Amino acid sequence: MVKERNARAAAEVPTDQIAYILFDFTVFGSTRDCLVATEWGISYHQANENPNSFSMSYENLKYSVIANTFMGTKIGRFKAKLTGASRDFLQALQARLKGLRY
Repeated sequence: MVKERNARAAAEVPTDQIAYILFDFTVFGSTRDCLVATEWGISYHQANENPNSFSMSYENLKYSVIANTFMGTKIGRFKAKLTGASRDFLQALQARLKGLRY
């Protein structure tokens, strides 16, 4: 519960949204650097980035270019220090979103 509360505060996730997945990028588990997937979309926070936080709806994620970079991942116009499982998750999520029909 503390980890989720820290991540929500850092990534500015509204309290009325259900958090489905939380990636913690901190060394000691504070979750202040994180990626949170909610019912609306994704929210990200990394203290050493500029901007250090962003949120993106699933609709925008669906059409954003996700590119590997030297220091992580670029999602549309945002830079994120995502590697390994978190980047794989986003790419798989985007593939699923592209396959959905409304």
